[in-house]
Amino acid sequence: MKLHADRHDDLNAITAYGEGWVEVSGIRHGGALLIRPEGPVLPWDVAGFEALTPDILLALGGPTVLAPAAGTVPAGTAAGTAAPPVQAAPPPMRTGATPLQTDTTPETVLPPQAGHDHPGGLPANATSGDAPAFPRPEVILLGTGNRLQFPHPRLTRPLQQAGIGLEAMDTVAACRTYNILMAEGRQVLAALLPTG
Repeated sequence: MKLHADRHDDLNAITAYGEGWVEVSGIRHGGALLIRPEGPVLPWDVAGFEALTPDILLALGGPTVLAPAAGTVPAGTAAGTAAPPVQAAPPPMRTGATPLQTDTTPETVLPPQAGHDHPGGLPANATSGDAPAFPRPEVILLGTGNRLQFPHPRLTRPLQQAGIGLEAMDTVAACRTYNILMAEGRQVLAALLPTG
């Protein structure tokens, strides 16, 4: 039996990784990243594992997860505006790279913008017209850097209540797992903290 690697040239596959960087579809990116099967690879404005909060993780689920209860306005959000969501994914390099072999639309999510005041990196006044929409993730892969670190249940409970899975693993394992789920056509979001 002859086996062939699945090729998904139109999707964002992680093609290599190294200390402090990840290569997506042949383009090298450094720092913390948000990667989806479709769309731009985005910087993730988070200082590290210790800086994670329930709001930062919940923002990864998108606007429908972040919607405030009736009569409330989320902190950092202007009255009368929608609560901002988060997302990510496309783009090369190759030096000391560890190559990888692996090479759909319900609710939508807006991509984060680095340097804004929302915990997930989105502007406080983001709306669906501000950026392209992406499908809400089924599962978020949290790459925790060089070693596996488990977020406290109080951090992940809001995502669980919203019906979005979160799997924590070291960043290298998250890269490999992302490619498998992406190749299966799953709505996956890799939220990767850098190694090194």
